[in-house]
Amino acid sequence: MRKFHGFLAGAIAAGCLLVAGGPANATPFFFNVTGGCSEACAANAVITPGAGTLTVVLNDTEADPRSAGDVLSSIEITPSGTLGTPTLTTQAGSLIDVTPGASAGTPIAGSPTHWGVGTASGQLVLETAGTFAVGGPPINMIIGPAPYTNSNSSIGNFNPYIDGTGTFTIADSAITADTTITAVSFDFGTGPDTTLPGSVCTPGTPNCGTSGPPLVPEPSALALVGSALAMFGFVWRRRSV
Repeated sequence: MRKFHGFLAGAIAAGCLLVAGGPANATPFFFNVTGGCSEACAANAVITPGAGTLTVVLNDTEADPRSAGDVLSSIEITPSGTLGTPTLTTQAGSLIDVTPGASAGTPIAGSPTHWGVGTASGQLVLETAGTFAVGGPPINMIIGPAPYTNSNSSIGNFNPYIDGTGTFTIADSAITADTTITAVSFDFGTGPDTTLPGSVCTPGTPNCGTSGPPLVPEPSALALVGSALAMFGFVWRRRSV
């Protein structure tokens, strides 16, 4: 019985180690960019591949943008391997109306609706309506933090904006948890007016994202822990009889 208990304890310990330190189902990739717009611009992205999905968190970090040309409107993402037919399944973020010269934006009910996804030259293009060849006004661009006291009149022409952070989920059967993101480009303005290459950044450093989605233990690790606990319950019941 002691030998069995020792085996059981070892199995539980091994399973717990696998859960705590085993491979996760996804690895986030971090990119940022600063400068180069007509006045100023700054943004970062956290991009996390998964099984048939790509989660993209976009942050505009330029406080008090001077014009609509400094506002984040799209991103081009270059993955390893080929792309399938991507579709945007979710888009989320807090919406605000911005008045030129205001100290803060005005919250607006609802969720973003004007983002879409496509492919071009092996890149995945995530953008607001109105940029590139997509028709309509480019509303729901991502604007940086308040105040907006130095902004010109163009800021007020594209309400509502996403306030600071937009989160997007893309479905594409060609994406896997092993997909890597090799490069990105950030686009600002309605044209877009400026396209800047992103740089790999370290989470937690200035103008870099801080985290990806929660890590999920591998199924094999969970199965091992479950089996060990089930065996423990069987032994406990036998000893209780």
